[in-house]
Amino acid sequence: MTLPLKERLHFLDALRAFAILLMLEGHFIDSLLAVEFRDPNNVFFSVWLYMRGITAPVFFTITGTVFAYLLIRWQGKILENPRILKGLRRGGYLILVGYLLRFNIFTLWKGLTSFTFPKYFLVVDVLHCIGLSIIGIIGLYVLTYGRSRFLFQVLAVGLGVTIFMFERNYFDLTFEGWPLFLRNYLVKENSVFTIIPWIGYAFLGAYLGTVLHWLGTKKGSYKLQVLAGILGLLGWWLMERSSAFLMEMHWLTGVEEFRAVAYYNYLFQRMGNVLVIFAIFMLLEPFLKKWPIFLEMGRSTLSIYNLHFVVLYGTGFGWGLSRVFYRQLTPVTAIAGAILFIIVICTLVYYWNRRKEIREARVENRE
Repeated sequence: MTLPLKERLHFLDALRAFAILLMLEGHFIDSLLAVEFRDPNNVFFSVWLYMRGITAPVFFTITGTVFAYLLIRWQGKILENPRILKGLRRGGYLILVGYLLRFNIFTLWKGLTSFTFPKYFLVVDVLHCIGLSIIGIIGLYVLTYGRSRFLFQVLAVGLGVTIFMFERNYFDLTFEGWPLFLRNYLVKENSVFTIIPWIGYAFLGAYLGTVLHWLGTKKGSYKLQVLAGILGLLGWWLMERSSAFLMEMHWLTGVEEFRAVAYYNYLFQRMGNVLVIFAIFMLLEPFLKKWPIFLEMGRSTLSIYNLHFVVLYGTGFGWGLSRVFYRQLTPVTAIAGAILFIIVICTLVYYWNRRKEIREARVENRE
């Protein structure tokens, strides 16, 4: 059976809403802001660039957290857990949608007339990697959870840390000879995201999901605040001290991987960003139920992602905003446009969901 949720953790929905808002403005400004305004020495642009780098780590971590949190609530036989089948369907659906969003009838026609397959269709993006991350967490759950929840936790953390630690070792691998659609999951050359290292965030998020589930079984009014404090301190340490720690480990052990990661320590530092953001939203938990529209955005991230992709990049016919205004806007028009873009996309999805609920309610009443 599935354990009943004693209370909904609103901060999880709020985190997803926060991540989707970062993604919307990030994609809009990155696509449309003119090149001459992309100055890394400009404090506003550098802050925006730093925040843009937080989006994907938050997305992958919160995906692992939410899915593992729901998955491990099951108390019956492992293979009878309905979340396994739902998760496999969800993962496969995300991969399929990831390919469909890059469909362009003109690119397809050009490929057919030239007897070549358009490589653009095989580009791997965030949805593909999130779909595979969900499937990966299910695989870990099936292999370990029937034996030990502790083993699931250890392997989730171990896999995440190992992927981060050895990122420099597989960074330059080309996987020559592999089919292109498989290579794109592993090599950045033709893809926006690759499954490694991003699945590492999902595994670490899965561990956080088990912690939140365990916390829900304990008594106490301030347990979430205590966890927020722990995550906040750990996040600060990862951001500020992890590079020095890795160098110290290199000096002590002579292992070259520690030095390589210390000099290119974006994965652990970004995980620090994620933990600090998690901590902030946990502390906001008592107030989040007052923002129902914001929370609704967090429950509609896939719909928002799909619609924004169509409008911005022109799924189907290639006529999106990025084609019309590609890197032509000034900072003022880009910021104003991003705000309007967010409002329009989120409003359309919100009212579409309301209409869908009304239609489903009418069908139930007729039955």
